[in-house]
Formats: sequence, C-alpha cells, structure tokens
Amino acid sequence: MVGLILASDTALFFGTHSYETTGCPWPFEGEFVSSTLSPGDYVQFERTACYGRCPAYSVRIQADGGVHWQGRKFVAVSGGQDAKVSPVDAASLIGIFRSRGFWTLCSTYERYITDLPAWITTVRIGSHEKRVLNYAERAPQWLTDLDLKVDSLADTHRWRHGDPTVGALTESLAGNARLYLDLVSSRRFVPQGLAP
Repeated sequence: MVGLILASDTALFFGTHSYETTGCPWPFEGEFVSSTLSPGDYVQFERTACYGRCPAYSVRIQADGGVHWQGRKFVAVSGGQDAKVSPVDAASLIGIFRSRGFWTLCSTYERYITDLPAWITTVRIGSHEKRVLNYAERAPQWLTDLDLKVDSLADTHRWRHGDPTVGALTESLAGNARLYLDLVSSRRFVPQGLAP
C-alpha cells in the first residue's frame, strides 16, 4: 500500500482498500483537555442512513446521566426521547473517550465505498469539542468498541427495536441473541459457560 500526503492533515492511500483520513491533529494537540467533567459534558453517537434499511439515529449521554435519543429512519421510535443512566457510568464512559486518545484521532476516516452508513462520534469536555466521522469502519477499532458502549449504556435497542430486554445481548452476540434466547429458554441447547 502506498501513501500520499496531500496536506498537513490529509492522507490518501491507494491499494486494495483505498481510504482517506482528514483533519488529523498535530502531536500533543489534544493532551490539554480537562479531566474534570461538568454535568453538561457529553458523548454523542450517531448512525446515518444508508442505501437500505439501516437505522438512522443519534443518542447523547451527558455526564450527569441524562440521555437524549433522536430517531430518524428505520427505528421503532422516531423523534426525541429522554432517559437517565447512572451519572457514575456516564462520566466513566466519557472519561474513557478522553483517556483512550479521542482528541488525537483524525476528524474523518473514509473508504471509497458507497451506500454504507457512517458512524459519527462527538465528545465535549469543558470548552473542547471534537467530532469524528467513521465511514465503512475505517477508524481505529477501539472507537467502534466505545461507540457500541454508548449504545449499550443508553440501551438504544429499546428505541431501535422496541425491546429493551434483549439490547445488551444483541450487540454482544452479533445479532444472534434471539436465537440464543429461544434455544436457552427451550433448554434444547445451552453453550458451556452461558447457562442462564
């Protein structure tokens, strides 16, 4: 794979999987973000529409535990909804974004593929706010993992599918949760170590 630097903050790569990153910060640029959170600091995760039936929504978790859902397309609940989570859990999750180096990420990670949804993550701590667009799973894996933690903590499954009790299992078992629950509830099959 060959890289070509187009500007100080943009890299374009050609090869089997062409992609581009833009808005990359200079070293140490994000290291001065406060570690003290105020109640209005937040992490927001958004999934955009795709060519198909991808759920399109955003969910914001504030450091004080406030959760705001905005359903757009192909979700069970359209429009706004509010909920609460533990402020300790909310602040901890926002802190993980900071400690993992969210401010050192580029602002855009894209592959040259069409018709897929983008994941957009925004974090605000104090007067610092950063937005990262991840198209076609191009950003570092740890960001994807943290985005799924936002979904899990906010229990977006209840608004996406209308079933809050299956939410955590669905994400962790990659869509096989309903089959798992059916099999376990009938006691025909119980994987070792996963007995209810």
